Amino acid sequence: MLLVFGAGGLTLQILDTLQQLQRGGSRIAVVTDEGGEAIHGLPHFAADSAPDSAVLLAVAAPPTRRKLAARYRSNWSLQAESARVSSHAQISDGHILCHNTLIEADVRIGRHFQCNVGSFVGHQCVIGDFVTLSPNVTCNGNVHIGPGVFVGAGAIIRNGSPQEPLVIGQGAIIGMGAVVTTCVEPHTIVYGNPAKAIRAVE
Repeated sequence: MLLVFGAGGLTLQILDTLQQLQRGGSRIAVVTDEGGEAIHGLPHFAADSAPDSAVLLAVAAPPTRRKLAARYRSNWSLQAESARVSSHAQISDGHILCHNTLIEADVRIGRHFQCNVGSFVGHQCVIGDFVTLSPNVTCNGNVHIGPGVFVGAGAIIRNGSPQEPLVIGQGAIIGMGAVVTTCVEPHTIVYGNPAKAIRAVE
């Protein structure tokens, strides 16, 4: 059985892909710590009912996803039918690629990556573990994104170069609609056009 941890917005965004798997014969259920009502026909159990099962982590917040990955043998990945990944890209396990996402050639991506609806990762990007791209993010080529970075909806990240990639440091948060034109320090929140540091991540 495929267990999906999370009953929030991300689970709803991948719902039709899950139901397509279900129609193909896969057994799928949603789990959360508390359990709850079925979600559009998917059973919903308390997580402690399947402590040793593999799960798909449908939780957008990188710190929470990291904790859950340590708790579960969570090596499932999910890719929407309309997602496109270059045959020359490398993506590690635990990823979720939503509808109309695009990953170009010579991209390397770590574990538990989430690429939400309509987001794009350009050529030669290097992305760490537990990174979240919200809907309609444009990450142009030669960008290096550290582990645990969260990028808000509609953000645009300017391209770097092979000699000087644009670097977004570990644990940074890129605000919704931000236009990132320079490197971002680790554990920093940036926002605006052009994006500027607001404060440290708490």
